[in-house]
Amino acid sequence: MQDNTVSVRGNVLVVEDDTDCGSMIVTALSDAGYGVRLCKSRNEAVACLRRYLYEHIILDLRMSGMTVAEFLAAVSLSVAKNAHVILITAESQAAVEAKRYDIKHWLGKPFTPEQLLTLMDGLRSFKQPDSGAKILG
Repeated sequence: MQDNTVSVRGNVLVVEDDTDCGSMIVTALSDAGYGVRLCKSRNEAVACLRRYLYEHIILDLRMSGMTVAEFLAAVSLSVAKNAHVILITAESQAAVEAKRYDIKHWLGKPFTPEQLLTLMDGLRSFKQPDSGAKILG
C-alpha cells in the first residue's frame, strides 16, 4: 500500500493493481494537491475504508479476487455516504459498466493525467463529504 494522504484538495483511495496506471494516478493527484492512498487489491481497500473516510475512491473494474459488487457491498455505508466513486476500465462499454454498479463517474483506459484531473475538478462542484481522512471508531 502506498500512502500519501496529506491533503489540500481532498483524500483519494486508489484501488488499482496495475503498477504503471496506479503510479500515474498517484503522481497526478499528489502533484495536484490531493492526499492519495494506493491499494493493490480490493481486500486491502476494504481494510483502509474501515479505518478512514475518503472523499473519492478510484476503482479499477478488472482486478482479481473480490468483485466490484462484493467490494461495494463490503463498504456500502462509507462509500455511499462519504465518497465519490470513479470506475476506471479498459472495457469499451465503460459507461454501461459504471451504470451496472450505480457508479456515476468513470474513465475509460487509457486516460491521461489531464483527463483524470478534469474529472476530479468537476467533482469539486458536487456536495463534498467531510474533508480529510478520519480514523473511525
